[in-house]
Amino acid sequence: MYYASSLCQTEGGGGDVGAVPYKWGEPFWERFFGHLVGEVVTRLHPKTVLDAGCAIGFVVSGLRYRGVDAEGFDTSAWAISQVPEDAQPFCWVGSVTDELLRDYDLVTCIEVLEHVSPGEASTAVANFCRHGRAVLFSSTPEHFDEVTHINVRPPEYWAGLFARHGFYRDFDFDATFVSPHAVLFRPEQNWESVIRRYERWNWDSQRELRGVRGHRDRLLSEATNARNELEAIMMTKTFRLTARVRSVWAAAHRLRKQTRQETSTAADSDTLAET
Repeated sequence: MYYASSLCQTEGGGGDVGAVPYKWGEPFWERFFGHLVGEVVTRLHPKTVLDAGCAIGFVVSGLRYRGVDAEGFDTSAWAISQVPEDAQPFCWVGSVTDELLRDYDLVTCIEVLEHVSPGEASTAVANFCRHGRAVLFSSTPEHFDEVTHINVRPPEYWAGLFARHGFYRDFDFDATFVSPHAVLFRPEQNWESVIRRYERWNWDSQRELRGVRGHRDRLLSEATNARNELEAIMMTKTFRLTARVRSVWAAAHRLRKQTRQETSTAADSDTLAET
């Protein structure tokens, strides 16, 4: 039932497009994951990838088609049974808490950890950080009404879990091709570098916000000026004196419109009667 009506979002985070069956042959998902896999290969160049919570294998299959040594697992045996035949040997039934048996250039975990308990999520993050040189991560901070979402958290919660293991947001990597809240986490031992990146990101964000606020204030000022000008016009002697004329003109316009409609209806009735 879950896979039959998965909620999806428009690309670029434009909002929900509703429930779309999560299956092979569904244009929305094949287009979405095709773009996602292309971005991963082009921008990150991984040789080995693990997709944690791979579902029916869109990411694994797409990466392997592009020559990447990709593997995946999912807790659902049914989902693994839907993985394409050529990717089946590289996917298995498993949990995010199972210790991984090898290291990977990249671990992807896309909309998975909101489905597990906080303790399991913490164990999973530690697992990814032990075996991944980078983690492409996404977990919705919303959609509390989804019955399987038992651990919906804000972005800072996940950032804190990754920080425990020395992994921090890569501010130079835009991961929004996955979702608006997606992040690429990388290990970092140099605290000075971490602080510099956070401060740079904060400054850029504040500058952008000031620009948005300035634009908003200009629009509000223009709207206020226009309203004041309109009120000034409405208070003039000429406007008050012509109010009666405008009222009569509006009534006449309505009467002409009504007359045309009645005439048209009568003509139609006569035509039908003759027929």
